[in-house]
Amino acid sequence: MDELRIDEELLNECIKVATFGETQHRGIKGILEMIAMAGYRWRTPVKVVFFNGDKEAELDDKYNDYLDRRACGEILDFAEHDAEMTE
Repeated sequence: MDELRIDEELLNECIKVATFGETQHRGIKGILEMIAMAGYRWRTPVKVVFFNGDKEAELDDKYNDYLDRRACGEILDFAEHDAEMTE
């Protein structure tokens, strides 16, 4: 199982930075808060599920192939990968 090890105080500081002032960003704040909640609920295993539009890895072979290639370090754009796989 993969594990993310995160300094709680650093994460809380990042949430504050994303919440207030000129650096606020709702998307970044939301992601950081989801990570924090996953850490607070440390007894519950967390699974990260990516989706892209109506594609989800567990349900779409092209999208799971794309994610597998990204996990191997390839830099791809899903729209381009999807078009290549359709041809």
